Amino acid sequence: MRKFMHLLRPIALTAAAATLPFTAIAQDTATEREPGEPYVAEVFSDWELRCITAAEADQPERCEMFQLLLDDQDNPVAVFRVSVPMVPAEDQVAEISIVTPLETLLAPGLRLRIDDGEAAGIRYTLCEPTGCLARVPLSNDNVEAFKAGGDAFLEILALVRGDLGEIGGIPIQLTASLRGFTAAYDALQESHVAFAELVAQLQAEAAAASEGATE
Repeated sequence: MRKFMHLLRPIALTAAAATLPFTAIAQDTATEREPGEPYVAEVFSDWELRCITAAEADQPERCEMFQLLLDDQDNPVAVFRVSVPMVPAEDQVAEISIVTPLETLLAPGLRLRIDDGEAAGIRYTLCEPTGCLARVPLSNDNVEAFKAGGDAFLEILALVRGDLGEIGGIPIQLTASLRGFTAAYDALQESHVAFAELVAQLQAEAAAASEGATE
């Protein structure tokens, strides 16, 4: 094992993180935004509530919770998001999405725990040009655990290759602060109710129009 690890050289994870969707998001101001433009609606301690500008000024907006995860040298490494799916699975009330750099060792997945709790293994769903995505459905009990916690700890593996093509991984420890999680989550749920009602209304109108066209 020592010989194997000696042959490995790390691929810079923080360099790969530059490909993650860390595009600057404008704070919510009186300046008029374009439809579809993302912005920070509110900040709750260490969490942002990010929303997408609606097509109409009086329409509700699609929002998510957001936190950028840094390494021990303050380099951006991963994104931690919480959203409410439009069609959640049974017992699901929300979903975590974690985006890591493309140069991540995928097979072992990542590990997530709250404070001193037991770590859960999470598989990656897919990789896109912006990074590799892992999703975690949340039940009410899961959400309560996050609300009661102080920090969520993640471990991902930076992809490394040896001179002879050997592949391995170097653990990268990341921390997501849970300060402000409760307030941000409550605001997220409140915003989603209005957005879901709008979607249901538009779907009903489209169905009625389609039915009328076939008569």
